[in-house]
Amino acid sequence: MSDLYASMDRYELGKLLGNEFDRLEDPENRGFLTVEFLGYIAMGMAGNKFTSSDQVLALEVLKRGGFTASLDLDDKGERNGKFDRQDIRAYMDAMLREHEVTTAGADAR
Repeated sequence: MSDLYASMDRYELGKLLGNEFDRLEDPENRGFLTVEFLGYIAMGMAGNKFTSSDQVLALEVLKRGGFTASLDLDDKGERNGKFDRQDIRAYMDAMLREHEVTTAGADAR
């Protein structure tokens, strides 16, 4: 399972994170995913509603170089450790072209 997430490009990982948003939402920061709560999920410290798949996903999100930093910009362009659906959509829009190029195959290049 960890190989599956590790093999995803940043666009695919962002899409999956958006799809799992409600499940991974920080209960103390409604409407947001937070680096802190994802850490709790990854370590198995966020309660028993989370599966091993959730843990592996949270860990991949946290360890993927620059991934959370790219999502985590508030209205002032500062990092605050949390991101919402709009942040994920904006990130995915920026990554879409890169994703299309990397998944198109050699014939399309």
